[in-house]
Amino acid sequence: MSESIGAKLRQAREAKNLTLEQAYAKTKIHVNILQALEEDRFQEQSLIYLKSFLKIYAQFLKLDVDALMQEFKELYQPKGSEVVRKTNPKAQAKTSSFKFKIDPKVFKMIVVVVVAAILLFILISFIKFVKSKLPVRQPKQEEVVKETIVKPKPLSEERKPKFAKLSIRATENSWLQVKLDGKTIFEGTFKKNLSDNWQAKEKIELSVGNAGAIQAEINGQILSPLGKKGEVIKNIVITRDGFSLGKGH
Repeated sequence: MSESIGAKLRQAREAKNLTLEQAYAKTKIHVNILQALEEDRFQEQSLIYLKSFLKIYAQFLKLDVDALMQEFKELYQPKGSEVVRKTNPKAQAKTSSFKFKIDPKVFKMIVVVVVAAILLFILISFIKFVKSKLPVRQPKQEEVVKETIVKPKPLSEERKPKFAKLSIRATENSWLQVKLDGKTIFEGTFKKNLSDNWQAKEKIELSVGNAGAIQAEINGQILSPLGKKGEVIKNIVITRDGFSLGKGH
């Protein structure tokens, strides 16, 4: 039996003391394809590509190109989109080892991405399930808690202080104006964490530029913040009887 096409190619290469890698460097035909040609695995490529590769490789190995191509034509013929071997059962019996290969690193990355996507989907589904089981809170008509100033209760004449008294502490910087019996005794920025006390015979007039930052004690009674942060309140009048709250601007 005459030698197959692949055997002729391999013997010619080995006669030149060349490895497949060296042949690849010269012909630019991938090592896997050269190996497939030498093993008569022509069914793994289309007829057009096989004929081109075979011709280039045969020329490189200094073989009789015309005779080799004629032999190839007699042994193989196209059928559909595949190449079917007519003869040479020995070559047909060989199993194919030239397969599409994926880089292990790329494959690992694909697996990680797929697993992460599945876990994310499961997590989102679980969150939606938990939310669907939670009781729905019905909104009330009035849920806004308004800041109010606790006004001191009226005092009896016997319990009234001799003076109108005011103690101030700032949790943040705030503009402040304090008048005692009509005379301005402080006007400017009242610094954060600063505190002070005043008293007057008739009345104390107080204006603030950051009501939410002022904690006040009037006639011995501690009040909630005078207003909201950044709110301006003018003309808070403090007497022995209590105080009246001015309007914000």
